[in-house]
Amino acid sequence: MDHVWTVLVMLALVVGISMVLSFFQEKNLAVTYIEMRRKNRIAIGKHKRLLNSGAIVMCGVTESGCIQDARLLSGVTVFSRFRPLAELVGMNVLHLHKMDLSRYPKSVRRAIVNASDNYLVFVTGGVPKEPAGAWARLGEKFPSRRTPKEV
Repeated sequence: MDHVWTVLVMLALVVGISMVLSFFQEKNLAVTYIEMRRKNRIAIGKHKRLLNSGAIVMCGVTESGCIQDARLLSGVTVFSRFRPLAELVGMNVLHLHKMDLSRYPKSVRRAIVNASDNYLVFVTGGVPKEPAGAWARLGEKFPSRRTPKEV
């Protein structure tokens, strides 16, 4: 019986530490967003992964679409923090699709393209839609064999 309590206490400690570290990562996200928002508009792109590293890209954009500041958060763990993404500074956010992004990992490429798409939707007066998460993309690969009930 003592072993069960030991395992439960250890599990509670791991969950607690994870929550604290997640809080600090979310605080880093909020501080970075506020810092960039005070200077410019923000174009945010993200790509969620299930087991590999995901990515969030924030671009500080002027009225004309020129990127003044770009930051990247990419990683698997809660120890990831935003880093400068200097290669995008000076480019137009609407032309990121044409840029050669092959030097970046897949999740970063998709986050950059998502930021460009979101900014285009915003400029045209729309509301950017949430990109599909990892579980939704997995469900799309294996469609249900059931046919929908006819109404």
